[in-house]
Amino acid sequence: MGESKIPEVEISGIKVSRLICGTNTFNGYSHFSKARDVWLKRYFTIERIVEVLEKCQELGITSLLGPINEKTCQVQEELKKRSKEPMIWISTTLGWLDKEKLREETKIASKMGNKLHAIHCSFVDSHLVSSKNKIEDIEDLLAYIRELGMIPGISTHRPETLTVLSNSSYDIEFVILPFNSVGFLSNLEVNWIAKMIREFPKPIIVIKPLAAGRLMPEQGIPFVLNNIKETDAVAIGVMSPEEVEEDVTIFLDTLMNRHTDRDLLSTPSKSTVTLR
Repeated sequence: MGESKIPEVEISGIKVSRLICGTNTFNGYSHFSKARDVWLKRYFTIERIVEVLEKCQELGITSLLGPINEKTCQVQEELKKRSKEPMIWISTTLGWLDKEKLREETKIASKMGNKLHAIHCSFVDSHLVSSKNKIEDIEDLLAYIRELGMIPGISTHRPETLTVLSNSSYDIEFVILPFNSVGFLSNLEVNWIAKMIREFPKPIIVIKPLAAGRLMPEQGIPFVLNNIKETDAVAIGVMSPEEVEEDVTIFLDTLMNRHTDRDLLSTPSKSTVTLR
């Protein structure tokens, strides 16, 4: 790995690493199959998650993105027990429409010391009325985040939310949005989404850059970095410390416009292929 480090971006004065560790793998959300979900939930014990996060911290990833749940709370406490800094947790609510449950999770986020907290896309997208430039019934939830001393944001899977936010005055300082070269979990062409991200005035945290494992890191990471603002961040879910190392190398190589001589995949079908 070259002599460079993961840069930081600021969200309303809070510094986060520009490469963020996603948590879907830790929580058993594969976006692939039920069988993989079951395996992920069984595999990712607190110990294994902490092992991955320790590698993240070693390589300059200080931030974590994911919903409020008991597992991530336990992971943060385990890091403290090991005399490690807890991750900068950019938290979201879960997929409820019940606003009391959303408030309960927001309260937990505050108690955990989180500074950045977002309303989950399940609520946001089901309350979005783009023709009226409106997200219905969200103002009090955002106000509650402020009341508890946190910076409010939203998660959305609908790119048109960016247009609504640009034409309104909601108290939102950052947006979490899927973006990848194959349009996974998006309803617009990727060049449209790229333009909207670049023109949106506030930081965006891009999720699903590898389309939940459908893209190789060499395909997904450069595409995203080359199509977003320097003030935007990228969250990637990982399965192991080795994947952390690989993603960090590709991320930094892209930013530095360089090529690290990484080992390529080895399979029997490549036995007759020679590059040198």
